[in-house]
Amino acid sequence: MGTMIENGYLALPESGSGPAVIVIQEWWGLVGHITDVVDRFAAAGFVAFYPGASWERHAPQWANFAGKAALIHCAQADGTSAAPGIQEALHEITAAGGSAKAYDYEGTQHAFFNNDRPEVYSELAAALAWERTLEFFLQALS
Repeated sequence: MGTMIENGYLALPESGSGPAVIVIQEWWGLVGHITDVVDRFAAAGFVAFYPGASWERHAPQWANFAGKAALIHCAQADGTSAAPGIQEALHEITAAGGSAKAYDYEGTQHAFFNNDRPEVYSELAAALAWERTLEFFLQALS
């Protein structure tokens, strides 16, 4: 179980340490779904920070992706990986010298991973996205 910290939420694995991930999702802020995701990362062996930062400070600085990797999960209703914003991210990350992979989830709505929103949640797509995310982090952060 994680802990509220100033402007965020922190969860540690049982061992007390591990590779770190920052959880940033949607714009709803620190809601139950986010604390659940952070706690799930900790259960999988990661130190996980949901930062209480404004969206204005989340604008991507593409040059910072040099030598780094990104994973993007795309809902069908959002236009899949063919959407202009996703195509821009994929292009800019690789142009900066990073690597990027996008996965499309057929039949999904925006926020399909959010199990607190039954009207859009897709259990199968969310499970696959979680599996792919853990595999990505284990490879990238090990």
